[in-house]
Amino acid sequence: MRCFQKSTTLIATFASGAMFAASFTNAQTAVTAPLAPAQSKPIVAPQVERPLRLAIIGASASAGFGCFAVETREDGKYGAAVDLQRCVKLACTERACVVTDLASSLFFSAPVKRGEGQMTRALKSNPDGIIAIDYLFWYVYGFDGPTGDFLKDEEERAAKLELGLAQLALCPCPVVVGDLPDMSASVGKMLSSSQMPQLATIVKLNTRLKEWAASHPHVCIFPLAALSEKLRVESVIEINGVEWKATADEPLVQDDLLHPTARGLAGMAAVALKAIDPLLAEEFRAKCPADPAAIFQHIQKSLPKLPESRQQAKVPLSTP
Repeated sequence: MRCFQKSTTLIATFASGAMFAASFTNAQTAVTAPLAPAQSKPIVAPQVERPLRLAIIGASASAGFGCFAVETREDGKYGAAVDLQRCVKLACTERACVVTDLASSLFFSAPVKRGEGQMTRALKSNPDGIIAIDYLFWYVYGFDGPTGDFLKDEEERAAKLELGLAQLALCPCPVVVGDLPDMSASVGKMLSSSQMPQLATIVKLNTRLKEWAASHPHVCIFPLAALSEKLRVESVIEINGVEWKATADEPLVQDDLLHPTARGLAGMAAVALKAIDPLLAEEFRAKCPADPAAIFQHIQKSLPKLPESRQQAKVPLSTP
């Protein structure tokens, strides 16, 4: 009996000791074991709106040839060169806008070659739309034929235009292209008589352009001919039912009767943006208001102060 009790006691003592050891081991394991990762929500990167991408191709009007904005304030003069790119970017205030500016004042020197080069570079920028207000101008004006040799006759102007249309046909995105204006008033000022097409040629090729555009739904014709006439003769254009007029200090056309002033270019930018808007993808529509007054106001506000050396000059010699 005593032996049984003693054995029972030893077994109980051993069991309790084993339980203690096991408890200690479990506690130690709990302390030393790494904590299980807490359940957390996956990190989602915020969605960033892709900017509107526009490309500008064309000649000196789009490039801002001779186009300056100058404003006199209490502390001096402010001014800068203005081109179509500046006008478009300042118009797009509701969404980021990347504008690839390929327009060149030297387009006239080799229109076929320069036009092809501009288009190649424009397409590489993968634009949502292309603004080509004066892209076709030197495909019809000028004294060179389609092969670069001296122009032989008016039919070669028509052949050269077809080369420009072929470049525009490469665009998979919306395009606003200007028609052909009558710039005969500039002959003897900026244009030579040999560069000027016959008026009958201008009429004929504008008809051809309209026919071509009708078969290309992504193309919209910018009324450069009508606008140029109104700018030059009436000093006013109408945009969205609102007149955009010249002022005593701010005409719409430069003295050469060929290139717009900063105020005139603001109006042309508004017309171009209104024209391309319905052709853009829905997410980009109405992001660049076609308001010439607002565009011109943004231009004035963005002008840097001119250095003292230019304070007495009528216009700055170059972009500050």
